[in-house]
Amino acid sequence: LARGYSAQTNAVKPVPFNRWLFVVQASHSMQPRAEAARRLAGTMIWSGMQGQMREGDTVGLWTFNTSLYAGKFPLQDWTHRDCQVVARRVYDFLENQKYEKGSRLKRVLPAIQQVIKDSDYITVVLFTDGEESIKGTPFDDKINAIYKAWNGEEEKANLPFVTMLRAQNGRITHFTVTTPPWPVQLPPLPAELEAALAAEKTVPRKPEKP
Repeated sequence: LARGYSAQTNAVKPVPFNRWLFVVQASHSMQPRAEAARRLAGTMIWSGMQGQMREGDTVGLWTFNTSLYAGKFPLQDWTHRDCQVVARRVYDFLENQKYEKGSRLKRVLPAIQQVIKDSDYITVVLFTDGEESIKGTPFDDKINAIYKAWNGEEEKANLPFVTMLRAQNGRITHFTVTTPPWPVQLPPLPAELEAALAAEKTVPRKPEKP
């Protein structure tokens, strides 16, 4: 301040981070697809969501059948150093789940919508069998049409649907639905996160110890 700089001038704008919320159906009907779902989830986290994850991003995990089970899995901080550890924790947690009862996706969607409203940036990654319709997003019709078109194929192959909802400032802006074994498709990052990711890549990381 003595040199004429204002507090506002010196203020550093915080770098935005993304929340990643994995929501996995753990009903009886999902049992045949459970192994594929947890392998996919682990691989996605290990790869840093194809390079979209940054140091400081967080990974949450919910499961559901007729009820929602949130808060059972501790929130994880994703880093390049610990990405394999976080991926393994997610895989092990899902492996120890009991796939039982029916499924009530409609009971889960309000909770997802609430956490979206409370987040500056969030990507919801939903693993389901595609039997239930999505409601409450701007893309319901498109998502449900994909479920209907590919339901038989995914059931025969014992593979889950991977639905991603990307939101910014409480509003869902993009979606993708992947039908494995096709490669997982990610929605584009918001411009602010894309810029932060690009800036991070210009800073060399210290080599990790073996």
